[in-house]
Amino acid sequence: MAPPMSELSRTVLLKQLENGPYTVEIEATEVERDAVAKRLSLDALSNLSGTLMLETMTHPMFDGPVINAEGALTAVLTQICVVTLEPFETTAKSGFSGVFSNDDPASSMVEDDDAGIAGVPDILGPVDDETINIGEVLVEQLALEINPFPRKPGAEFGGFSDDSTESKELASESPFAVLAKLKDNLE
Repeated sequence: MAPPMSELSRTVLLKQLENGPYTVEIEATEVERDAVAKRLSLDALSNLSGTLMLETMTHPMFDGPVINAEGALTAVLTQICVVTLEPFETTAKSGFSGVFSNDDPASSMVEDDDAGIAGVPDILGPVDDETINIGEVLVEQLALEINPFPRKPGAEFGGFSDDSTESKELASESPFAVLAKLKDNLE
């Protein structure tokens, strides 16, 4: 079964990498940005762009073709503040690296071999029919950069206060002392 099509699909043919490192610039269209914003539950996405430098390489942990990728993304997104429920704009910038490969050396390692897994590069995606999809990588990297609880700069939550005497007394007692009091009250 083929993987679902990405909202930001940009494929690169492996033969484009035959002459050495290959740099690709990506700029998402308005339609693509709207689809990515919907997928990532953003209020809006007014800019999504990135640069990737791709290079064919050999890696001792991988059997098949391996494409090394070094990239950067920039996005301007609008999220809803969890405190004020107002939309606000923020910028996400990130650098990333990894490889495109059909092999996953981490899957064949023993669970206790954490040191070995730490040396495995991030797998950004598969190599399909002599192509790689670099657009989906930008979408996934953006998803990693999004704050799941966005707070508008300067937003203060003033709806709860724990300054009461009772809450201070409870906080100063150990949990076992509170349980002992409850037990005494029940007897």
